[in-house]
Amino acid sequence: SQSRAVLRQIPSALNFKLFLRRSDYALYVPLLELYRLGAPSTAPISIEVIDPDLQPTILQKYEITQYGCMVIEGKSGQGIIVKEINESNITKALMKITHPTPNYIYFLSGHNEANFAATTPEGFSVLKKAMEKELYQLQELRLSATHLSIIPPHSVLLLWGPRLPLLPEEITQLEKFLVGGGKILMALDPDFKNWPHQGLAESFRRWGIVFNNNIALDFRSHVNGSQGTVPIINKYSADHPITKNFSAQTFFPLSSSFSTESAPEVIKRMEVTPLLFTNEYPHSWAENNLQEIVSLKPVFNPQSDERGPLNLAMASTTRNWTTRTSADRTKIVAFGNSTFVTNVYAQFTANYNLFLNALAWLSDDIFLATADRPELVNQPTFISGPQLGIIFYFTLIVAPLLLIAVAIYFYIRRKKL
Repeated sequence: SQSRAVLRQIPSALNFKLFLRRSDYALYVPLLELYRLGAPSTAPISIEVIDPDLQPTILQKYEITQYGCMVIEGKSGQGIIVKEINESNITKALMKITHPTPNYIYFLSGHNEANFAATTPEGFSVLKKAMEKELYQLQELRLSATHLSIIPPHSVLLLWGPRLPLLPEEITQLEKFLVGGGKILMALDPDFKNWPHQGLAESFRRWGIVFNNNIALDFRSHVNGSQGTVPIINKYSADHPITKNFSAQTFFPLSSSFSTESAPEVIKRMEVTPLLFTNEYPHSWAENNLQEIVSLKPVFNPQSDERGPLNLAMASTTRNWTTRTSADRTKIVAFGNSTFVTNVYAQFTANYNLFLNALAWLSDDIFLATADRPELVNQPTFISGPQLGIIFYFTLIVAPLLLIAVAIYFYIRRKKL
């Protein structure tokens, strides 16, 4: 889990000072012991219980005003107050110790991108809160008014779901940013009628990523009722840090697929990794005919459609591993859909975990990548259309027939006796 990963990064010994009545200590023993036992031997954790009624002067020192608080104190003597003792809050406090300097995420605006302040179902305020809990600080950036050169080194640029095209000079800024070792997390939604991102997509071909601007269909594994247009993903790259230990189900409504640029100079310069996959053809393909999708009667066309398995997200980084540190390498993560982390899907935490894993890799905090974050606990289980069919036939046909057969068997056996 993320808590174990953060514990492994503790630089020195810590002291957990608990401000509560001793009679309440037993309520917190199991959780706190897990932290103490999980700490590395080079950075042990000690636990101290302070009864506020018996030692009121200590309350003034740490500015504690209520029972049930704790202070995590490091070697420097500076303490971090945890107002409510639970795994999420303790892990967040430990992250502040392991990463005292905040990571800035600059999200582009001015092209009808994602609205991180909107609390409506189509907004992204839940995603913003999830990023802030990971200690990322979001800053709005307009390329038309600000130059990318002002961004601190190794920061991440977020280009999420723009509806309007970027200007040529803005695309040029992005290219210079990447050449200088920039990091970008992006999502472009498909549009058959008038896709506005041809220039932007052409720019990213130089970094090994090809946006196909189609609709990925998966008729074996999809959200029930979506007619294959909302694939459920169960297959991930085992070779990339973002998805190496990721096994939870995610889904992507109306997502485009990706291809890898095959130009020799790009292959030599970039390491491109598909991150997640649909099922194989004939169960899955990328549809390029809007009318077939609208009519709910898509048919695979070998001349225009792409056979599955399809790649719905890509990660790209410059090679030169021996001459460049991780912080100096260009990194890009691209998704073929931006809406999989909107507020309406707040309870589907695997989608958010995948997004945060990508952010952790781009920020060189890959040790934070996990499918088990304490603050993201509600994860419904998907049952696809074929699975529903199996459940239906088993419960209404197979199981009753088995029971009848068993009853007949025992009836005949008893009659013989």
